[in-house]
Amino acid sequence: MTEKRYPVYKPTGIEWFGDAPAHWEVKRLKHLIDKIEQGWSPQCHNQAAEEGEWGVLKVGCVNSGIFDPSENKALPSDLEPKLEYVIRAGDILISRANTKELVGSAAKVKAVDAKLLLCDKLFRIVTSGKVHDEYLIYTLRSAVARHQYEKDATGTSGSMQNIGQDTIKNLLVSLPPLKEQGIIADFLDGRTAQIDVLITKKQALLKLLDEKRTALITQAVTKGLNPDAPLKLSGIDGLGDIPAHWEVKRLKNLVTKVGSGVTPKGGSEVYVDEGIMFLRSQNIHFNGLRLEDVKYISEETHEAMANSQVSNGDVLLNITGASIGRVTTYTLHEEANVNQHVCIIRPVNNSYSAFIRYLLTSTIGQHKIFAGQVGTSREGLTFEEIKNFQFPIPPVEEVGLIVSEIEKNCQLIDRLAEQNTLAINKLKEYRSSLITHAVTGKIDVRQYAPEPYAHEA
Repeated sequence: MTEKRYPVYKPTGIEWFGDAPAHWEVKRLKHLIDKIEQGWSPQCHNQAAEEGEWGVLKVGCVNSGIFDPSENKALPSDLEPKLEYVIRAGDILISRANTKELVGSAAKVKAVDAKLLLCDKLFRIVTSGKVHDEYLIYTLRSAVARHQYEKDATGTSGSMQNIGQDTIKNLLVSLPPLKEQGIIADFLDGRTAQIDVLITKKQALLKLLDEKRTALITQAVTKGLNPDAPLKLSGIDGLGDIPAHWEVKRLKNLVTKVGSGVTPKGGSEVYVDEGIMFLRSQNIHFNGLRLEDVKYISEETHEAMANSQVSNGDVLLNITGASIGRVTTYTLHEEANVNQHVCIIRPVNNSYSAFIRYLLTSTIGQHKIFAGQVGTSREGLTFEEIKNFQFPIPPVEEVGLIVSEIEKNCQLIDRLAEQNTLAINKLKEYRSSLITHAVTGKIDVRQYAPEPYAHEA
C-alpha cells in the first residue's frame, strides 16, 4: 500500500485487529443495526423462476460484494409466498451457510425487478442509520470479518460451514465518523471498480485461451495431423468427415472398465490426515489434478473400496453436478480412490489413455456428455451412456503422434493461462487487502473523496 496513514493511532486492545485511528471506535455490529432476519426453505423447483413467477434466492446470489438475482429457484405455484421475506432494493444480504471461503459473503441489493424471497441460508440485515450501508458491506468483505467468521463457523464438512446470528451480531467493526465512512466507501467503489475491470479482461482472455485449446484438441482428435489425408463420412452426428483409414468405435471397445466409487461408509468422518488419496470432483480438472484440498482415507477403507481403486493411466471423468464433463488422466504412481461423482475409464492399454482424455475434452466429447445428462434434480451420466459414446479412432501407431502434437501445441496456451490465472489471483488479493486496509484505518483515504460525497448522510 502506497497510500498515507492517519497521523495518530490508538491501540484497540484486540491483537488481530491492531491499532486504529485515534478518532475511530470499535463496536459490535449489534449496536449499529436494528435487526437480522433469516428466510425460509420451501421445496422449490430445480430451475430459476421465469418472468412473473416467485423465486427463492440461493446462497450463491451473494459473492464478492455483488448480488445476482438470477441465483434463485422457482417457488411451486401451489405454495403461497411468504411476503415478509420479499427482497427489496436496499436489502443487505449475508450468506450464513457456504464453503469456508464463501460463508459470510455479503452484498447490497441495488435493484430488483423479479419477485424474489429470502432463503433460510441467507441473513438480511436491517441497518439503523448509525453505519453507512456501503461501508458496512466493505467491512463485511474484509479480512478482519473473515477472521471472525472462520473462528466461529461450525460444520463437520469442509465444503459447508455455518455461522449463526450471534456471530454477525457480535462482529467487531472499525467505525469512523459517518461522513468519513461515506468517503471510504466512495474511494473503495472507485478503486475496486478499476480492479474489477482488469479482472474481467483477464477472465475474458482465459476464456479465449480455453476455446483455442479446445479447438486445437478437437481438430487433432477428429481430423488427425495430415491435412491432405483422404476423408470419409464418419456417420457421427455433428462430426462430418474423418480420415478414411480411421474407424468409428464405441468407447467400450477401447476400455476394460467404466465405473465410479461410492461415499465411504461413515462419510467424511472416515477421512484421515494421512493415507490413500480420495479423489472427488473438485480435484478433477481439464489441465490435471488439483490436490490442494484432497482428502485421505485409511488403507483399510481403501481395500474395502476395491472397485474404485485408481490405476496409473486411468481416465477420470466427473459425471454429476456443476463440474460434469471435466476430465483428466491419472499419471501418478501412488494409490488412490474415487467417490461416486468421478467415473474411472480404464483403457485396454495406456497408449489410449491420453487420447481418450482428449476425445472427451474435445467439442464432440463435451457435446456427447451434456446431451447424455439424465435426472431432473441433478445432472448426471450413466455408465452405459459413456460406454456407448462413438468416436473416430486412428490406428494405434498414430495415437501417440497425435497426443504428442496436442501436448506440444497446448503447452504455450497452458502457460499463458497459468500466468493469467496468477495475475487474476494477485488482483483479487490486492482488492481484498485494499478493502481491509481502508475499513480498519490502516490507510487514510480522506483526500480521495469526490464532491459531493456519493454516500454522504
